[in-house]
Amino acid sequence: MEEAIKISSISQCNDLLHEKTRHPLISIIRLDGGACLPSMQTELYAILLRNNTACCHNNGWKECDYCDATLIAFSPEKFIMADRSSILQTAKGYLLLLHPLLLKGTLLEEGIKKYAFFHFSPTEALHLSIRERNILCNEIEFLRSELNWGIDEYSRTILVNRLTLLLNYCLRFYKRQFITRHELNRELIVQAERIIESYFLPASSCRQKLPTVANIARTLNHSTDYLETLLIHETGYCSTEFIQIKRIEMARKQLMQTTKSIHTIACELRFPSTQYFCHLFKKLTGYTPLEYRLQN
Repeated sequence: MEEAIKISSISQCNDLLHEKTRHPLISIIRLDGGACLPSMQTELYAILLRNNTACCHNNGWKECDYCDATLIAFSPEKFIMADRSSILQTAKGYLLLLHPLLLKGTLLEEGIKKYAFFHFSPTEALHLSIRERNILCNEIEFLRSELNWGIDEYSRTILVNRLTLLLNYCLRFYKRQFITRHELNRELIVQAERIIESYFLPASSCRQKLPTVANIARTLNHSTDYLETLLIHETGYCSTEFIQIKRIEMARKQLMQTTKSIHTIACELRFPSTQYFCHLFKKLTGYTPLEYRLQN
């Protein structure tokens, strides 16, 4: 695999891709599929939208996904790799590059954190329908038109507003993809629950550790941000809450099925104290551990 080229500015990237620099902090490059893009490591946000001429069985495509276009977002410092199986190979579509300085002092500077898909891996790409692709293409063309207009006192406001609209459409379509992947997502959650359980097995090599979303995501071959987003969408709980609820569920089973003391159960599930375990158990179930055991 070729070594990635380090990119620190929009103009540097434009020179590399033979594009005219219309604005020093944002660029939109139309890809015609005529050349392979190089591997890059940038200090920029990037959105790559590729039109698929045929069903694209890579970048995490599933049978329940659309296959008319594929979108991948990259956060600053993230590698944009261009190996033979990459989305960058002879792509047709758009490459949008954004310097964080364009967002400085705007609502989007802080708000961009909610667009977790910038931190998803390329195997967690967004797969689009024709209608969704056309909407994103139209928004990108609006941005291109504004760049061609030139720079004046209104440019930054218009560009940031248009970028926000584009990102909100991406967020909407990612939410739709989570809906169409519901059955697959439920299977992932079952696997995540099994991984959590394995941390508390007597012979577990993780005996001294508590499970984290990073550990679980790594085992499932997903990015941390993707798994976090999936859990919130499917369960309504963040990863910390999800793990706590699973531990309490395991405690409930032990209270019903064993004669272990409450202190022993709290220790085996590695709660910091029996008092904390009892407090959390009552908060989530409405009963103290002793009350729950007596009732069941």
